[in-house]
Amino acid sequence: TATVFRRDKTGRVTTPRDQQFHYERIAKRLHELGFDRNIVLAGLFHGTTPNQLRKHMELELPDETLQIIKGLTEFKPNEKETLNEIEYSAIEKKLHDPLSPAFVVIRAIERADKLQNVQLTYEENAAIARALHRVYAPLMYHLGHYDIARHLHEIAYKFLHPEEYAEIEKKIREIDPKTIDEYTRHIQSRLKQRGIDAKVFGRIKTPGSIIEKARRRGKSYEKVMSDWPDTLAFTAIPTDGGLVTGRKANRQIFWR
Repeated sequence: TATVFRRDKTGRVTTPRDQQFHYERIAKRLHELGFDRNIVLAGLFHGTTPNQLRKHMELELPDETLQIIKGLTEFKPNEKETLNEIEYSAIEKKLHDPLSPAFVVIRAIERADKLQNVQLTYEENAAIARALHRVYAPLMYHLGHYDIARHLHEIAYKFLHPEEYAEIEKKIREIDPKTIDEYTRHIQSRLKQRGIDAKVFGRIKTPGSIIEKARRRGKSYEKVMSDWPDTLAFTAIPTDGGLVTGRKANRQIFWR
């Protein structure tokens, strides 16, 4: 059920209980993702200043948690534009201490929860979706949190391109799993012919990644989905511990 943030005439949220649910979901999600206690607590209390926490709470929070909460108030990337290399460098300078990734992670999860669970205006939701796609997902990739980055991209695309997303989801459901098994066996066989003993894993790409690829190449998603290397992804893990992955490797192995 979506949380309703009621607003006064100035547009400010006026329902503390709903706000509390929002913070609780953030903390729960951070816990599910495996982040430590300090980050989970900072996610739960990040809407409150450290001074307020010390004054009104009987619970004594660790200093590291309070430092993260304080840092969040200073972490304000430009959410309206795609980050360029200069902005990445500027953020890195601001986030030089060991706690810095926590600021980005909590802010990203907070924005994602608002998009998925809070009833805002279309314009507000669109702004959040664009920020997830342009700012927070790239930052998550930058910090090595690849699963979170992919999740942020997906929920952003699902909101920004709902018709395309739904149509691609429908087409993905129609793909026969045997097709993936067939290509997996073929790639494994071709690798073996080259003297590489490896396990090959295949999967269907997500709707968001297909939309991204189509837009990046100036094609329709139908055209992208008609070419199997653009729709399927394969990873080969050699028994010697190396790694073979990516579309280029797939094409070389398949066609040569």
